[in-house]
Amino acid sequence: MIGIVVTGHGAFASGMVGSFRMIAGNQEHVCELAFEEGENLQAFDDKIRQTVQGAIDKYGQVIVLTDLKGGTPFNHVMLEYSEHPAVKVLAGTNLSMLLEGAMLALSSDDLEGVVQQMVAIGKESVQDCALSSESEETENGEGI
Repeated sequence: MIGIVVTGHGAFASGMVGSFRMIAGNQEHVCELAFEEGENLQAFDDKIRQTVQGAIDKYGQVIVLTDLKGGTPFNHVMLEYSEHPAVKVLAGTNLSMLLEGAMLALSSDDLEGVVQQMVAIGKESVQDCALSSESEETENGEGI
């Protein structure tokens, strides 16, 4: 099993994990770590170390999902764990990649494989969606 830590600005992590739990139920290996507005950076770094190290101790390997590449949560996790062999950091987290990745992480110890699948799922889930126009419906013989 691989631990998953979701972090980001403000309510991002709690919202993401809350939505995840609404769909998938409470999964012990998934936790959240918020970077609050006005939070002291040293205090946030301490929370990162405590949370990620706790997940390493419990699961052996951890995927840290962040909201935004280059943002404070991403930068501080990368400064601490970019060269740690048991930690992978991803940016641009969406709910699809969290859902699928968390389920994969339940039964896998292949950190790199799960990370690659999460990246692919995250990319695939971002789509430009629009309802078909009436002319397209007629041409294709399909409706909504």
